[in-house]
Amino acid sequence: MRPEAVGAVGTVERREGFPGGQAQRVRRPVERLDERQRAGRRGGEQRAEVVWHDARDIGVDDEDAAGLDAVQADLHGGGLSAPRIGDGFRANLDCRARSVLVRRHDTCGPDNHAGREDIAEHRLRKGLPDAPGGMQARLPLRARERDHDRGHAVKPTSGGDTAAVRIAATQRLPGMAWAELPEVELLANWPPKHTLSAVEVLVAVVVRVGAEELDLLPDLRLVANYGAGYDTVDVAACRERGIAVTNTPGVLDAAVADLTLALILACRRHVVAADRLVREGRWRRRWAQPELLGHDLGGSTLGLVGMGRIGSEVAQRAEAFGMRVVFNRRSGGLPLDMLMHTADVVSLHVPLTPETNGLVTRDHLALMRDEATLINTARGTIVDEDALVDELVSGRISAGLDVFADEPHVPQRLLGLPNVVLTPHIASATVETRAAMTRVLVENVLAFVRGEPLLDEVFS
Repeated sequence: MRPEAVGAVGTVERREGFPGGQAQRVRRPVERLDERQRAGRRGGEQRAEVVWHDARDIGVDDEDAAGLDAVQADLHGGGLSAPRIGDGFRANLDCRARSVLVRRHDTCGPDNHAGREDIAEHRLRKGLPDAPGGMQARLPLRARERDHDRGHAVKPTSGGDTAAVRIAATQRLPGMAWAELPEVELLANWPPKHTLSAVEVLVAVVVRVGAEELDLLPDLRLVANYGAGYDTVDVAACRERGIAVTNTPGVLDAAVADLTLALILACRRHVVAADRLVREGRWRRRWAQPELLGHDLGGSTLGLVGMGRIGSEVAQRAEAFGMRVVFNRRSGGLPLDMLMHTADVVSLHVPLTPETNGLVTRDHLALMRDEATLINTARGTIVDEDALVDELVSGRISAGLDVFADEPHVPQRLLGLPNVVLTPHIASATVETRAAMTRVLVENVLAFVRGEPLLDEVFS
């Protein structure tokens, strides 16, 4: 294996004694938006399987990010320009983003922002606390006519009369697309207190959907997960019951990459600590004798654990700051040990899977350089959190953390540390991105109720 670098002047020197330990991947079929548009979203075609790195979270599988093979081929030599890294991804993202924000009757403009909600309230019935299971019940039009096969082995979707499909949601979603769904029943409790019959679609927003929860929804046919990551959904249990699962990939890549760079800047330039110093009246010196000295981004090395869609977006932004970029992924790049040892900044962009749970161990953290920085916008349990806290308490390294092992709980020892920037899982939290995520989820639900192929079905 030849170590490779993006944006480096030459190839990265091989270092012996660092065993492999590279990030894993999961597979799911996806489809480019332009292919969907050419097909008119009518279905009927079998979509080709593409391997994405971020089936459960952020980023894509290293083996398929459109253009990564070209990246791989170009990494042995000098720097790689931003267009070579990012164009394939950005074209796909921009195409989908434009589509999700302006499709159907949604319009974007100075007076009609994509995130502004003009929801027809009569289309949304809020659940009453005293309703069975925390949901206001409604009898589907064809409830008595349908034969609810408990095995659900063959029919993952329902077709025909959309009014007959009962949809429940754990939360109302932002954006104008939400109003395009048939009547939605909002659950007051999750999991529901009682069995809910005839519910065929569940819109799940940051809730666990496992075997116990599925037992309470015996007629469920679709779990529409709000988010690219679906580690809270037991996909295997759903498949055993003939329940399809969808997610919302592709439209949050830029937002997550932006926050990643924001955390890098905040940590390397002590932005939060400096703000606190001013607010607390502790600024005593003139600018030439600052209390806080940071580190330049230009000329430093960024190590990406995961080089999928989001990792590539981050690489493009980092290159604009003059950073050298190295990466670790299953099919190439640096061994994880070597990356942890050589990078000034390590940023995590892998999905949470059994293989990546606890991927970054105490030993990996000990390899990091003094004054190096760890950035995590993926999932908290990808890192040994106790070991990370110990390193941060020592003051040897710094960190920008958007995710934690037991959200919303944050380790108490982190709260008073000046070398940690903490954000509450806001990587995709922009008006535009959340509206786009709603659009993707709604299109999957509408495809289900029309009996069409699902656009973003998850298989593993």
